[in-house]
Amino acid sequence: SSEYSSIEVELLKILARLREYYEFLLELRSDGAASELHVSLFARQEFRLDFQASTLELLGRLGLAVALEVHPHMPEPRPRHSSN
Repeated sequence: SSEYSSIEVELLKILARLREYYEFLLELRSDGAASELHVSLFARQEFRLDFQASTLELLGRLGLAVALEVHPHMPEPRPRHSSN
């Protein structure tokens, strides 16, 4: 929830964790594999993501592509009352 932590902060936590596997990710890349960090976002309203150059640089060093999947919040339709 963005009420508790920003997406950028959570992404940095994940990247710090993936940095531990740098050699493995490098080996995958040298074998021709592709690595992707898939992020699903569930939004109640419009928002903006700002990534610092250092975050993007770390993604590049790890050889990670990023896929952002945004799911907008759709209010539940109200049940129609039948008029008898």
